[in-house]
Amino acid sequence: MKLTKDILNDIHKYKSTSYHLRDDELLKSLCSDAQNIILDNTKIEITDFPFEILRDLFVIKASRLEKNFVEDEFVIPVINVFIHYLRGDEQNGIKPGKGIMLRGPIGTGKTLLLKTYCNINEIINIIIGKNQELKIIPSYRIVDDFFKNGYDMFNNDDFKNDCWGQTHEIIIDDLGSETVINHFGNVADPVGQIILRRYDIDVRTHCSTNLGSQSLKNKYGERIFSRMKEMFNTLVLNGSDRRR
Repeated sequence: MKLTKDILNDIHKYKSTSYHLRDDELLKSLCSDAQNIILDNTKIEITDFPFEILRDLFVIKASRLEKNFVEDEFVIPVINVFIHYLRGDEQNGIKPGKGIMLRGPIGTGKTLLLKTYCNINEIINIIIGKNQELKIIPSYRIVDDFFKNGYDMFNNDDFKNDCWGQTHEIIIDDLGSETVINHFGNVADPVGQIILRRYDIDVRTHCSTNLGSQSLKNKYGERIFSRMKEMFNTLVLNGSDRRR
């Protein structure tokens, strides 16, 4: 069952009045339309949502998260890849089984696009009845927690639920920007440890970073960098600093 006409009309209506409607208006409409199909005992899959509808929804959410969002020649191809990725399409060498590493200069909107992906993922999961979380964890928060609690951090239930969880994805924001920690005379790398752990349990992990391949290799070492290449599809978001 394709969710097309009614939802597409709602999308266009929402776009034309987006400054006068709350974010949840479109969600309510989508869920209402989806519920009618659920009552007909028709299972909804992510592939039932046309590419154009998901793309419109992505742009709407990005615009609501950041009022200065601009859909320019750098952002458009990255959004298109995100939508294909959401649908599970193998396009342009992107493998749905891997996470996404969104790389680019400072201020190009990497965190915004990942937050938007997180929002859209949540909306779709609500509609299709999939119970799966997607959390954004800034790399500095990981370092701050380690600085306060040391290796006990890894045994904390909240931390294990966030970072070790075998049933949900996470986004590590600003990978590589964290400071080096000296723990009782030894250099500690809690972010690298999380990457290794999630590699071992084979759960999709995403990240944003300002660093190139060689800088990541220098930062985390050959062992972790080798696993990164296997864990991530790499997308590049170029452009100038969009912060105003």
